[in-house]
Amino acid sequence: MDQFFSREWNGAPFELFGTPHTVALMIVALVSVALITFGQKLSPRRRKVMRYTLASILGSNYLFIARKPETASLLDVLPPWPWYLPILELIAVIIVGLLYLPFAIKDLRARQATPDTAALT
Repeated sequence: MDQFFSREWNGAPFELFGTPHTVALMIVALVSVALITFGQKLSPRRRKVMRYTLASILGSNYLFIARKPETASLLDVLPPWPWYLPILELIAVIIVGLLYLPFAIKDLRARQATPDTAALT
């Protein structure tokens, strides 16, 4: 997500084709994850957790959990590691809540539209 707000990606300046193409691919990836998670009701498996653990042992920095990126990013406005992690978790919870909001409203309206049969008996 940080690349959405960055003027330079991997040292390359904003390009007419490359930047919108990258943004479109990121959006497709995010929508795919949302459809798999919420539509198919799939959750992470133990094997995926093991991959993350292995990546941590190898020193990779998936999702910037191990450290902030060396280049300038939006994470620079947050406190230093590890204190920015709870803030990122809060941001993620807010985003997931906003993504779920239309479904919650739909469910609420459906419950209000159907009469309460327990009260009638």
